[in-house]
Amino acid sequence: HFMYVDPFKDSNVSATGVLVSPRYDIPPGSVFAKISYWSVENVANSFTFIALAYEGTISGVSTEPVEFHQGSSVTATGEQEFWRHRVGNYVLDSSYTGFILYLYVSVFAPFGADAVAVDDIEVVFTNILGYTYYCTFETDACSWDNAQYGDEFDWFRHSGGTASFGTGPTVDHTLGTPSGWYMFIEGSHQNPGDRARLESSVNLAPTIEYCVQFWYHIYGEDVGSLRLTWETGLRSYTLWSMDGDQGDQWLYAVIPYFPPDDYRVGLVFTNKSLLSD
Repeated sequence: HFMYVDPFKDSNVSATGVLVSPRYDIPPGSVFAKISYWSVENVANSFTFIALAYEGTISGVSTEPVEFHQGSSVTATGEQEFWRHRVGNYVLDSSYTGFILYLYVSVFAPFGADAVAVDDIEVVFTNILGYTYYCTFETDACSWDNAQYGDEFDWFRHSGGTASFGTGPTVDHTLGTPSGWYMFIEGSHQNPGDRARLESSVNLAPTIEYCVQFWYHIYGEDVGSLRLTWETGLRSYTLWSMDGDQGDQWLYAVIPYFPPDDYRVGLVFTNKSLLSD
């Protein structure tokens, strides 16, 4: 499900729809609210988030737009629309106890007569200005690369089903169609125990707690294991692991962690048999 504006419902040249959130109570010590959403829009339409802050029980103390600083576009084929992901940070005042978000959507007909929709609005409170590294693999592999050493085979960016029967997904998770892209390993021609290591190319300093979120698909007879690691020049530590067949489905994982040194994140698949994807 998603929320949308019907541009044909009103005969006016332009119209504005307003979507109002419930009140978000601000946890003690929070300095920023990270706000993210997916939308379908075009140049003739506009999305604006306005935050109405609360001081104690009095509303309307602060009203300001939320600045969205990062975007990630996702395109699709056929009858699907163009979805765009945005992430922004809303600065909180120490006197705020909560806020309500107002999403203003302006439609200018007839040029804005295409679909206007929003989905997956998320608000996360934090005490630091968060860094967000987001990748759907729809355009490229972003900042992820195959390891130069310490493994025996590679990950590939792939769309559609896999070549081996009874293994792997038939669609990606982002679009849910055969035209969507994801990272994939073909273990059918590898030896048991062989590893494929995918690494982030971004080195992050150990000053704050981080959180990794991703969707994974582990399906097939005698399939191997998948591990999430952080790695420095001297050591590697497993943050999360999953072993064996998890069914023909995409599953969600979220792993918070606080690294002790400058590091990079890695996804390591270890092959178990000749029937792994």
